[in-house]
Amino acid sequence: MPIIDTGNIRIHLDETTGITVDQYTDTTWTTLDLPPTDWHLHDVDITTISPIRIEAHLTFTHTNSDDSYTLRMLARRGRATTQFTVPSSVSTPTPSGLRDSLAPIADPSVRRPTSQLGLIARKEVRR
Repeated sequence: MPIIDTGNIRIHLDETTGITVDQYTDTTWTTLDLPPTDWHLHDVDITTISPIRIEAHLTFTHTNSDDSYTLRMLARRGRATTQFTVPSSVSTPTPSGLRDSLAPIADPSVRRPTSQLGLIARKEVRR
């Protein structure tokens, strides 16, 4: 069972029991209850481990219809939330029940995961 720890949040990714979360508050770890959902964690694929971030592909299965849905998770060191994105291989929006269940640990801000830094010519800066 993979455990993703940012220092402020621990996410236990268990394909049998699902996702459980512990959150660091003041001086102790407390369990954070996620809202109930019909979507259950089916598969975890850790794709990147580095000192500042962990990336994983999470596949969820709906209990009533056997539909599956994959999300990419990005957890950064020191953050109390994680970023979920839809992989390019998925063409449908995130199901509402799954989105609502992950909302307590999801970062609400929008970021460009492939943003790039570039140089600006000196004459452009010194106008």
